[in-house]
Formats: sequence, structure tokens, C-alpha cells
Amino acid sequence: MHYITFLDDRSQKISRARRKVNIKLRGYDSKTWVLPELSYLSLPAYAIAYSPCPTYRDIYLEFVQGMQRPFTWGRYKGKLIDKIYKRVHSTCEKCVSTGRLRDFDMWNQVIQMRGSIVEEAKRTHSGDLAAISPQPSTRLVSSLDEELKMLVTFEAGLTSALMNYQISKVESPNLRRIFSQYFDFNVDLSFRALHQGFRGDATPDFVYKHQVVGDIKSGKWQAFFEQTMIAYALAYEEHTRQNMDYGVIFHVGIEPRRTIPAHYRTRFEILDDPKRMRYIAVRNRKFEIIHNRIDPGLPTNSEACDPECSFFMNCRGNAHA
Repeated sequence: MHYITFLDDRSQKISRARRKVNIKLRGYDSKTWVLPELSYLSLPAYAIAYSPCPTYRDIYLEFVQGMQRPFTWGRYKGKLIDKIYKRVHSTCEKCVSTGRLRDFDMWNQVIQMRGSIVEEAKRTHSGDLAAISPQPSTRLVSSLDEELKMLVTFEAGLTSALMNYQISKVESPNLRRIFSQYFDFNVDLSFRALHQGFRGDATPDFVYKHQVVGDIKSGKWQAFFEQTMIAYALAYEEHTRQNMDYGVIFHVGIEPRRTIPAHYRTRFEILDDPKRMRYIAVRNRKFEIIHNRIDPGLPTNSEACDPECSFFMNCRGNAHA
């Protein structure tokens, strides 16, 4: 997650983008709200922002047919990765809490906590692991430990290097101030956005510098990731009545040939009106499917079905047996 700070510090993308923004469709504008005839409906955040199926048949199966969304290995792994990054952030924050420069050694302090950070994430989601069907192999579960530790190691090295660099430029550095200035992530924000169709709170993974809504994604890149940024930006705007012009997908790739996580798919976007219009059309289509109670059917091309979709086996299992 702190990789976003590195990108911003190196490229100044946010500062440059600020001069280009001209957005009219806002979350507090009724033009972005769920259509009046569909406003009696609502969906949990994951169903609004997550669209693995090109025809949105997953929405029909879960919210019309009442099928329980199966829990997959990919979802479990994604939840652990989210937890890891948020826990590393809070650990780094504690490293500067004393404000004493002579005690500051962020790299070693985070690395010493690496094992406990991973174990805490696993304990938090132990019930999710038990819910996966079929159960993952012991080898797959054990290899995940090393992958998660790799994420902690990289994040600790990147964060401590950026902190050390900033400290080295100042005669009398204020550790807390430097950290809050460069690693300004809020990971505890929740928004009420009933007009956007959210059931319960909309909770992005983070908001960076109060101007970029962010989501952590892993696995292969999906076209619908853009919709996630828009969904949370509109929810933020409805809740706060303040503009949210930017979004970022912090993409975490774990590849067998690498000992360093791959972040090259991470994308920073201006959340302009064309993107918002595309998202609103998709969201309204989901609500129409529930309202009309008509099965939208399978995608014509079976290759369009993502094996990571929770309902893949229900829709395509026999065909791929």
C-alpha cells in the first residue's frame, strides 16, 4: 500500500492530475442515483463493486435465486493480503509514535513483527479458510505463509527507505509529522450511500491524502476493477458531499519466479464522467436483473467466464469437467 506513496513521490501524478479535472457527475447529484423505480432495492458493497460475470448472472443467482455465493481460495487470499497491508501500516505508525530519533529503526521493528502480522491475518480469517470448498491443499496453504511474509518484507523495506530519505534531509526531523505527511492513508473510513444503492456501509480499502480512493486487488487484472474505484468515489461524495476525483487500484501480484511482489499493474485514474457513466449503467443493469427476476443467461463465449468467479462451477462446471 505504501507503494502508492512511492509512486506519488516519484511521479507527482496527483499534483499534475489536479489541473485536468472537470467532472459533473457526482455522488450527491441525483443523476448518479439508482433509478427511482429501482430505488427500493439495495446490494452489499461487494455485489455493487465486483462484476466478474459479463452478463451479471452471479447477481441473478445470489439475489433472485437465493444461492449462497461460494467462498473461493482467491477471495480468502485477497482478504489476507488486505489485512496484511493495513496491519503493516499501523505497525509503521507505531514505529514513529515515540518521536525519538535515536530509537527509530523501522526496518528491524517491522521485520521482527513479520511472523505475528501474518498469523494475526490468518486468525482473523480462519473461518473463511474453513468455508472454502473444495478445501485447498496443505501445500497451497503453507506456501501462502511465505508469500505473505514477502509482502511484509517488501513493504517494510520501501517504507523505511522513504522515511530514512526524508529524515536525512532535515536537521531536526519530526518523525510523526514526516510519516503523516508522506503516508497519509486512512484505512477506517465507511460511507452511507443509500441513493447509490449500497446496503450497509461502503468501505474502501483506503483513502490517500483525502483525495484518492483506493482498493487493493490481487490475482489477474480484471476490467471491472475500474468500477470498484467509481463505486467508492460516488459513495464518498454522497456521504461527505465533497468531491473525489481520483482512484487507484493497488494491484498485488505474487508470482512464483519473483521474490519481490509485482505492482506493475497498479493504476492511478482520474475518475472522469465517461468512467462514471459506464459504471452507473452496469450498476443499474444489476438492479434491473433483480427487479425483473429474469435470468440473463450465460455469456455466449465460454472463455469469458472467469474460473475465479464464485459461481463458475454452477454455470460451467459440467462443461469443464
